[in-house]
Amino acid sequence: MTHDFSDPLQLAEFIMGLRTDKEMSFAFEFNTRKRDDAFKKMVRDRSQEILDERNNIPNKKPDAEFDGADYNPALDDDRLNKQVGRVYDAIKDGAWLTLDALEKITGDPQASISAQLRHLRKERFGSHNIERRRDESVGTWEYRLNVV
Repeated sequence: MTHDFSDPLQLAEFIMGLRTDKEMSFAFEFNTRKRDDAFKKMVRDRSQEILDERNNIPNKKPDAEFDGADYNPALDDDRLNKQVGRVYDAIKDGAWLTLDALEKITGDPQASISAQLRHLRKERFGSHNIERRRDESVGTWEYRLNVV
């Protein structure tokens, strides 16, 4: 069977059929390296839909209430709400993911993802149980939402 990887939906179907995060990450990077951001976003969005369908997970994003000295609701609210939503969507199936994998899925920088993972643990963001474990073989951390 041949795949038309000029179609982002077919590429997402192919990527989500792979077994490991590492394979998925490589396939995404290899097949989107010369693509524009809109193409990459379509692949990410369809991949997330596939995960949701596969795991029968409802789309329950946190209601975010950001704050801080530099926080300006007019400038930051929409961007930060979308960002925390993307991070939540990426981890809501309970799979272990590195910051690198989350960066590839969401398109957000690792530092921002790390901040959003901390936010998701806070009461005002839903008190989500975000677990982490260290992969000793490579020295990186993996994160997941503990789905109860």
